[in-house]
Amino acid sequence: MVRKTHYRKGQTGANAGILLIVITVLIILYMLFLPPADREVLLSGSGTPGSVNGGGTGGTGGTGTLSTAAYFLSQKVGTIYYQSDTEKDIDMQTLTVNTATKGQILKQKSTVYVKNSVFQDISETMDFATNPNLEKNLILSFNINKGEGALSVYLNGKLVYRGETTSGNSPPIYLEASLLHENNTLTFEVSSPGIAFWNYNEYTLSNVKITGDVTDISTSTGVQTFSVKSSDLGNLNSARLRYLPDCKETEMKNFEVDLNGQQLFRGTPDCGVYNYLNINKNDLIAGSNRVNFKIERGRVLADRLQIQLLFDKPNYPTYYFDMDTKYFTSKTITPECGKADGICPAGCSELNDRDCCLARSDNYWCPTITDNYNDRCVSYVNDCARCASGYEDRSGNPPDKCVTNSAGADVAYCGDDTDGICPTGCSQYYDKDCCFESSDNYWCSVLPVTGLQGICKPSIGSNECSLCPTGYKNSDGHTPSCKPQSTFEDNGDQLLSSYQVKISFTFPNNDHKEFDVWVNGAKFSVNTLDSTYEKVIDEYVKSGTNSIYIEPQRDVTITDMQVRLLK
Repeated sequence: MVRKTHYRKGQTGANAGILLIVITVLIILYMLFLPPADREVLLSGSGTPGSVNGGGTGGTGGTGTLSTAAYFLSQKVGTIYYQSDTEKDIDMQTLTVNTATKGQILKQKSTVYVKNSVFQDISETMDFATNPNLEKNLILSFNINKGEGALSVYLNGKLVYRGETTSGNSPPIYLEASLLHENNTLTFEVSSPGIAFWNYNEYTLSNVKITGDVTDISTSTGVQTFSVKSSDLGNLNSARLRYLPDCKETEMKNFEVDLNGQQLFRGTPDCGVYNYLNINKNDLIAGSNRVNFKIERGRVLADRLQIQLLFDKPNYPTYYFDMDTKYFTSKTITPECGKADGICPAGCSELNDRDCCLARSDNYWCPTITDNYNDRCVSYVNDCARCASGYEDRSGNPPDKCVTNSAGADVAYCGDDTDGICPTGCSQYYDKDCCFESSDNYWCSVLPVTGLQGICKPSIGSNECSLCPTGYKNSDGHTPSCKPQSTFEDNGDQLLSSYQVKISFTFPNNDHKEFDVWVNGAKFSVNTLDSTYEKVIDEYVKSGTNSIYIEPQRDVTITDMQVRLLK
């Protein structure tokens, strides 16, 4: 017998409702995982999934509807911490540590009575404690109101005084440091009357006291605190403590400085000049740090206290992606006449362009403008003085005629960057050795685009690195800490007109985001409160390997970065 199952209308409706909810949830999840641009198209109702508008947020160029043809990069970036400089100084307040020594009463007793007879012997004690490190030159003194016989005083069992005085003040009784302990006992006794058994000796003492030079150490220690960010610690190269001590070397002993419990110094500082104490960067902690100062004797005023942090060059991230040559066509690049770029443009005079002049191996070039236009590029130098900054060949060497005299002896030549000599009266803009008389200067081996004043500079701004075609260097051969060049170096590639390349960023919130992006050296800036940002980068990309360098202007978190090819 087959039993039929009957469904109620309510059950059927409930099942259909559950199915609708499940389908709705799946659609929402699908939307959440779509790229931002595709999600925007679906929500706006224009175009089809996978299509984006060619301009986009922050974009340039492009009209109509383009679809994603390829993803060149999809990167979870995370948080990039902003670093404002390669150095940071943390100032702290002036601090003084000192000890003060003055005479004080360490122990006092109003009266002491001692007696000695055949039938009775009375002695009295006086206990006191002392700190040998803080209390010096201890003296026992008292007044004798009545006395008969010989009075004896013992310190910890050792005789320190014996005398006979009927009345008056006692002489100062010095308590030797070698007899003192942490806890001490003075014993007062009087001598026996001897065979005169009917007689007795006695002493009545008043104002019995022990005095000494006591050192006050209540201000012998001091603490200063400073804070270090965790992002600073992550890129820290070295650190040191600087202070200017006001003190007298002969009046102090054992000045100590420690950081978070690790000793930095113990001894006598150099008074009146800046003292520098190196800090192990592993001893620094994120957040609050403590610098402790202590002195055993004397006074030190630590003025102009400063923690100096030296950072490595910011380790901001660089990402790479490759593009096939099939997306590009070549374009003609016209070399610039007068630019030191290793190219002699067609039709450019050797008198106007260093590269054209030195294309011939026997030519010499004058980096600065000469009085006679024809003297700037010569095959033979007959008058070295015609070039104020010194003639040089393609290797930077001066002509032999200019560095030796008629007798064949070497002479100093203004403009000779190879002899290590700065001739008298030679300008720092003409001779590298004159420039490096100040060890902080940077030198450019060719004339910069800014002219003569840009050859030798005490510092190079982050946007000045590209001014010197050969790159600035100091006397140690180090280059300045520069940001990537903001000038795009065109390699001749041009993206085909049927394509568009777009870079997009996704952020976790709507906070203020501010950072710079270099694509193959071409810079653009992002400044937004939105959760997404897009930009067309057609003019920056090239065939082969492309680079993206991100430098924050404040801490920024990037959830996702994508580079897409649109067609």
